[in-house]
Amino acid sequence: MPAYEEALTLRFGAGRETMRQLTLKARQESRRIVFPDGTNEAVLRACRILADEGIATPILLGPENEVRAAFSD
Repeated sequence: MPAYEEALTLRFGAGRETMRQLTLKARQESRRIVFPDGTNEAVLRACRILADEGIATPILLGPENEVRAAFSD
């Protein structure tokens, strides 16, 4: 088993394990993250991922009607 784990580490790199550990820690310490451009499509996609994976609770800023319209699309 240790040889298999080492082979995976070499294949995927240590960065992948670091990201996994950070994600696990973020899920345990769920935080709120404020995004100032609540109508930006890339921001909305990132917020969806954060919320779906339980990493953080996104808070979108901007004109409420525009943010709601962008979020519901």
